Amino acid sequence: MVKTQAAGTLDMSNSQGQTVLMYAAMHGLGSVVEMLLDAGTKAEVKDEGGMTALALVKLGHMLLLFGSKAARQRHFPTSRRAAGSWGC
Repeated sequence: MVKTQAAGTLDMSNSQGQTVLMYAAMHGLGSVVEMLLDAGTKAEVKDEGGMTALALVKLGHMLLLFGSKAARQRHFPTSRRAAGSWGC
C-alpha cells in the first residue's frame, strides 16, 4: 500500500474536471486504479458532467455494448486529448 502526503494532488483534475482515477478507470487500468485508491485518492469526486470514476466506467461499458463509435467519442473525447493532458 502506498500512502503519501501528496494524496490530495491525486485528486487534481484536467480542464473537464476528470481526475487521474477517472482516466485510469475509463481506460481499464485496474492496477493503477487500485494503487490510486490505496494512496487515498477520492472515488467520490465528480467531473464537470457530474460523473464519478465508477459512473464513467459504467457509461463506457454501456457505450461499448450498445453505442456507436461516434457516441463513444462524444462521451469520451478521450484517448489522444485526455492522454496528453495526463502526460501519457
